[in-house]
Amino acid sequence: MGESWADEADHAEMPLGGGDVTEGMEGALAQSCRRLVSVKYRIDDWLDARRRRFGYEDRTLERDIVSWVDKIERNPFANDSLWLLIHHLGARESENSAGVARYALRPSAFVKRVLPGARIGTYRARDVVLQYLDPSLVIGGTYIRRWPETLAGGELDQINASTIESGTQYDALCSRIGSLPLYVAFEGKNRVRAFLHARRDMAAFVYTGEFPGADKLELHEVEGSATVAVSSMTSGHLRVLILPSVAVPLLTGYGVPWGRRIGPGRTAQRLERARREGLVKLVTKDMSS
Repeated sequence: MGESWADEADHAEMPLGGGDVTEGMEGALAQSCRRLVSVKYRIDDWLDARRRRFGYEDRTLERDIVSWVDKIERNPFANDSLWLLIHHLGARESENSAGVARYALRPSAFVKRVLPGARIGTYRARDVVLQYLDPSLVIGGTYIRRWPETLAGGELDQINASTIESGTQYDALCSRIGSLPLYVAFEGKNRVRAFLHARRDMAAFVYTGEFPGADKLELHEVEGSATVAVSSMTSGHLRVLILPSVAVPLLTGYGVPWGRRIGPGRTAQRLERARREGLVKLVTKDMSS
């Protein structure tokens, strides 16, 4: 769905607090959202390391992505820096990587693949409000990383001040995913990790996108595998969860119930194949620009 950049209406402003990361929303649902954000950045860093080592001629990427994601899903907060250095960067960077930009998945595309049903691309300017956000709940990252990932507090304060002054130019724009405590950066994608590393709130203009209510969804376990699907209670259409170990706790914390199990057969095989294909598409088609 295309993005609508309306600017003719006045925006409302919420009172702003600042400084330390907000201490609210510390429940299980918010923690599940943080796990999802963390996994996204680990995938970004893994892809970035591979691009820098192999350039765009990475012939083993599709083969390796499923096993790698399975590993990071089980331990989403681990630091992969040393592992990536040893296994992908080697003694020097590949000649293929010359001029290759830093790599990250487009935040909006990532969310749509990981949380089926999320619709976050359009908004009305009158619905946009100015807020401070906990960056651990914001999915950012972009392919051309113009912002360093480590900035001093004064520099971050200046960035926030610039955002507030930008008015309807929306220097930083995020979509909230329905009623979830989870946000997707559209403008200002580069800066999110700098605020995250500094544990500082990030000023952004926020609007609320669409996401089905928990009573409109149902989870389905595929017997004999780790595959999980989600269905719409109205249409019954099944969509596989490509990152089940982080998506399932998020959806159950949101209140989505478990439905019938899916036994062995064509449907189970189709869903398992769809998960692998979804992961490959995630890392080959959703590079941000």
